[in-house]
Amino acid sequence: MTETCIKTVSFNHFAHVVLIPAIQEYKDAKIHKDVWYTYHEMQKLRREYITQLAYSRIKSQMKGA
Repeated sequence: MTETCIKTVSFNHFAHVVLIPAIQEYKDAKIHKDVWYTYHEMQKLRREYITQLAYSRIKSQMKGA
């Protein structure tokens, strides 16, 4: 493609901030189980991520062979 593409970046002078409440506020509202991962859920995510990394590594090694 020989067309010239002009890319621009602009910044606004305003920032939008969302304050995240403390976990106690979630517990008081009885929604903490809906928005926080449990220890077991985090462990499961970790195992899945490690498995995915290993699979990706094996797959990339097979392409290079």
